[in-house]
Amino acid sequence: MIIPIRLPPVELHIHADRWLAFEVLSAFGARQDDGGSSAVLKDEGERKLVEFHTLFSTPRGRKTYRTVEWVTLHAPDEILFEGVEGPLQLLRDRFTLHDVDGCTRFRYESTIGLEGAVVGWLRGQLLVRPILKRFMREHSFDLKKTIEARALKSRVYPAPAHRLASQAGGVAGE
Repeated sequence: MIIPIRLPPVELHIHADRWLAFEVLSAFGARQDDGGSSAVLKDEGERKLVEFHTLFSTPRGRKTYRTVEWVTLHAPDEILFEGVEGPLQLLRDRFTLHDVDGCTRFRYESTIGLEGAVVGWLRGQLLVRPILKRFMREHSFDLKKTIEARALKSRVYPAPAHRLASQAGGVAGE
């Protein structure tokens, strides 16, 4: 038996068009700046089986974890992740993207679980939850930086005018 653990969501304001954010978030098959990677194992259009290699900071140092997940794309509003293989017996993540005056409000939600009923739930709460909570926050900020950098170079989805003005004036954005 697995008792689900919902992690607190992470929400960020991204200074980029929602379609650009969606394209960056769904660009599987590329090596990431942090050393992680993804590869599409099976492509069914809006549904893909993706292998992820993700670097985590743990109390014992950095470690790479492999997961295989079904990813369902609902352009440009939502990306759903359902774990198939990996260290967690339950892994469900959700990215939602909302348009806010030409920018994107990004929300990252996650539900995890370990086998073992109450003992698994306790291990998940005490050991896994703090690591994943920190990972979600750090990963979200990394994604924000990547998307905003891409917006500054994009001709198809240029950065919002207020973002360009803040860059020119040397004012840091959100």
